[in-house]
Amino acid sequence: MPSSHALRALTLRRLGLMLAWAVALPAHAGLFDDDEARRRVEELRTQVTAMQATLETSQRAQLELSAQNESLKAEIARLRGQIEVLTYGAESADKRQKDFYIDLDSRLRKLETGAKPAADAGAAGASGSATGNAATGATNAAANAAGPTDAPTDSKDYEAALNLLRNGKFREAAVAFSAFIKKYPDSSYQPAANYWAGSSYYQLREFNRAAEFYKVVTVRYADNVKAPDAWMGYASSKHELGEDKVAKQAFETIVKKYPGTSQAEQAASRLSKLK
Repeated sequence: MPSSHALRALTLRRLGLMLAWAVALPAHAGLFDDDEARRRVEELRTQVTAMQATLETSQRAQLELSAQNESLKAEIARLRGQIEVLTYGAESADKRQKDFYIDLDSRLRKLETGAKPAADAGAAGASGSATGNAATGATNAAANAAGPTDAPTDSKDYEAALNLLRNGKFREAAVAFSAFIKKYPDSSYQPAANYWAGSSYYQLREFNRAAEFYKVVTVRYADNVKAPDAWMGYASSKHELGEDKVAKQAFETIVKKYPGTSQAEQAASRLSKLK
């Protein structure tokens, strides 16, 4: 049986162990609380870093979108400017084309009708001499030179068709000139009517029909003032149809047949592009 001294030592040892455990327990709890706090701090730091990265990405995306918007605005402004320029150019080209038609037709009609009064007066004088009555001959000459009060029907129909062309009504003009050609086969306007019919169909991009009418002028009215332009129209129509060999021959004909003219210069320029 242990002695009282041994029991006292054992008891003191147990008390010491219990005291040590009691002291160590709060320290361990404090250590556990510090680790948890550190873990949570790290989690918060990670979340903040992720949020900052997301915010920076969003800001960059907004900046890029803003830059794209500005670029699109500039591109739209540029395209609008080009549209305005092209619109103005188209309107100017249309006006130049109409002015060209009017000027060319006016010059042609002067050339075609310039010899008519002299011919009519000569015929009237011959009729007066045949009757032997000088006074009657003079009266008849004056009447014939003056001509009828109203313009001839072919002139009215020709002018009506030409006005359709001037106003850009190419389909109606093509039909009107085609009808004129059939209705007035002996009219002095036949060369011009065939030429303008070809021009109307050319504007409609019906190049086969255009070439047919241009060809009539070059063959049947080869000495007419419209023949060089008809050759140009014929060659251009063939080029549009992909018949470059025929087009080249036509351009060469223009250069040889009408040297020194604007048509010859244009034909030479076109030839250089076909080679």
